[in-house]
Amino acid sequence: MKRVVIAGGGLSGLTAAVELATRGLDVTVLEGAPRCGGKLAAWKDEHGDPVEHGIHGWWPSYSNLLDLMARAGVREDALQRARGNVQVLNGGSKLEMLPLFRRLPSPLFLLPYFRRASGRNLLDFAALVRASLGMLCFDARQDYEDLDRVTFRSWLWSRGVGDRLYRQYFEPYVRSFAFASAGSVSAAAVLSSFHFYLLTHQDSLLASWLTDDPQSLIVEPLVAKLLACGGRVRTGTRVEALVTGGESRIRGVRLGEGSRGCPSDPAGELLEADQFLVALDLRSCQGLLRRSGLNRGDLGRLDALETTPVVVIRFWFPGDRLLGDSVSGHFVDYPFLDTFFVVSNMQRYVRNGRDTVVEVHAYGVKDKLPLGQEALAELALRDLARAFPELNVRPRSRHVLVHEDLVAHHSSGAHQWLPEVSTELDNLYLAGDWVMCRPAVWHMERAVVTGKLAASAMLEKAVGVTLEVLPPPSGGSLFRGCRSVLRGLRRGLGAARDLLRGDSSRTPPAARRTV
Repeated sequence: MKRVVIAGGGLSGLTAAVELATRGLDVTVLEGAPRCGGKLAAWKDEHGDPVEHGIHGWWPSYSNLLDLMARAGVREDALQRARGNVQVLNGGSKLEMLPLFRRLPSPLFLLPYFRRASGRNLLDFAALVRASLGMLCFDARQDYEDLDRVTFRSWLWSRGVGDRLYRQYFEPYVRSFAFASAGSVSAAAVLSSFHFYLLTHQDSLLASWLTDDPQSLIVEPLVAKLLACGGRVRTGTRVEALVTGGESRIRGVRLGEGSRGCPSDPAGELLEADQFLVALDLRSCQGLLRRSGLNRGDLGRLDALETTPVVVIRFWFPGDRLLGDSVSGHFVDYPFLDTFFVVSNMQRYVRNGRDTVVEVHAYGVKDKLPLGQEALAELALRDLARAFPELNVRPRSRHVLVHEDLVAHHSSGAHQWLPEVSTELDNLYLAGDWVMCRPAVWHMERAVVTGKLAASAMLEKAVGVTLEVLPPPSGGSLFRGCRSVLRGLRRGLGAARDLLRGDSSRTPPAARRTV
């Protein structure tokens, strides 16, 4: 029986492990934390209050993740569709996005929101039309590399999007998607995410939320599925290094001390296997390759990739339902905060009938991290007081998580450095939300898809079996027809412009790149 060792018990590692163990391979998952789950892990803090990393939204475009959950026996009531999303402006006024009453095909379902965004300003309306047509026209298969070289902010500027539209509508979305400002994020990444999250289906405008903690709802069923298929999980076990067994193969993993003070396997133990998957977050993978002396060649390109900090703070305010039925929203032009979640209205395990539990996120805050956790919590409370006067009491408790290096940064030009699932070593594979994926899918879906692709590559080598990866939603016939027409018009206008400039003889049409 072929042996596989997987470093990392997050979503990508568990996906690969379940797929491999289901088909008879001998699988061992090594997780340095006290529990599996990665970004989906949940636990109780020193006060006994429940906390988690801050991953809440599930979208219809997560086809492979939803399929995996169903096969692992995740409860049918695990997800609940959001009733709305609140936009909190700096002055305290609030705009709520509600689901539409009529079913409309893509992209027609965006028109009501399009009209509200532009208001009565004709310049904004014209800029929004131009930007929206550019978004609809985008095709990741042909345009990604070129548009990855520019930031999304500069792309919007080139289409006349002014400051009001940018700050109120585009910047909040980009920060919620990429956890950084549109001035640093790749235009290709944002446009690809628009297609993946928003443009393909009306239901994608509002997320679904977990009705309980992610550890018990998602992670534990996946681990149970793995164990039932004969797989093994070793928590509190840190992979110190990958040990080579020749020029092009990995022989085994050298184990180190457990993280967070957990009991660990003996330091220095060598665990051998036939195939290996590194399914860690970006910074941990970079460190592992560096300690192993493998940060060279194609694997050395990973050092060019960066991370972006995320601050997650959960407050317990005394008093039940202080914010009514509110569930989630984002802040527009606030000094510190970007998004909020009233988790006591979302998740059963948080609800106690005594407190209103609010979780807030701040993105792109590298300059504020030296202030320390107490100061960060005070900055968050200051923004919350401005946005919600109802929260006029001091929280009885709070928990601050500072993720300095957990989240990959999709900066302009970063796409060229993303690694493939298969590496230059013939038995080493990579998986995670920072690994190359075609067609482009994002966040949890990318973690699942890359885990599935890695499992497929290992299965093909071991037993000649490949796995089917479900494609992302296509948007429907009207959506595809509109994009084809727009791309045809763009090519025609480009050819006419070249002809007028006298450039047609210099650059044959087949050689021109669509931008």
